[in-house]
Amino acid sequence: MSCTRAVAFRSLHLRIPLAVAALTLAPAPSASLLGRSVQQDIGASGESPLRFTVRSGLSYQDLSFASDAQGVTMLLSVERTRAWSVWAGFDYVNKFDDSAPGLRMGASYWADRSTVVTLNIEVAPQQIVVPRQAYTVQISRTLPHGLVPLLGYRFADYATADTHMIMPEVTWYFHRAYWLVRYYLAVSVFGDRNTTTHSAFTRVHWSVTDPVTVSAGYVRANESFESGNPADPFAGFSANHVLLGVDWDIRSNVGVGASFDYEKRNNGSTLLRYDIRTFYRW
Repeated sequence: MSCTRAVAFRSLHLRIPLAVAALTLAPAPSASLLGRSVQQDIGASGESPLRFTVRSGLSYQDLSFASDAQGVTMLLSVERTRAWSVWAGFDYVNKFDDSAPGLRMGASYWADRSTVVTLNIEVAPQQIVVPRQAYTVQISRTLPHGLVPLLGYRFADYATADTHMIMPEVTWYFHRAYWLVRYYLAVSVFGDRNTTTHSAFTRVHWSVTDPVTVSAGYVRANESFESGNPADPFAGFSANHVLLGVDWDIRSNVGVGASFDYEKRNNGSTLLRYDIRTFYRW
């Protein structure tokens, strides 16, 4: 999976704290990309054939303050490498005793050999634990020495509030690894009242072998609300996250992955999240 279409899919998009939810928009490139220069893949020219990919995922959350949550997702994408890609699919979430189906679609476009623009749209009318509608726009630019800065903006309309999020990030690619750092400035609007929070995320991915990539990361999330939380949907909190993951490209067109997120909140609550995912490409 090249870094241009990485924005298309992450295992699941359950309603989790705002900063961590945004991580679903930026999964890792495959191990095969890490084994060569990122500029070679990003900046290469020439026509390429169409490729179709089906991705699916399952998620389970063990919450100390509410009943456990489950989710499933499915996504179909079509792309012409280093030119454009489009995708569409669905998500289903059962959290806080609320079942929430939703649709997802989007596209990315290579404005030139080094610049990629991406739009992601989520629609889940009349839902509470996920946004009723959300729009994310990102633009990235490949620079010398494996540096790829990105700037993103996300608007999400929840039943309890609207959120605006600015997400600058920098990814630094090495021969068999890369390191991502991202900052989140989130403004949540509750009627005539605004709340601003700041969060940060960092993660390292390492291609142990060509087909296997492992990752580890940390998130410091500051949240102004959690939509649908039966205890108090308007309660703010801070949380530390420890993230672990592994992806295995069994063949060039088939792969599986798993990830784990341990969240510890400053109010004493904990959340354990487990994800599994798979893809098939032709």
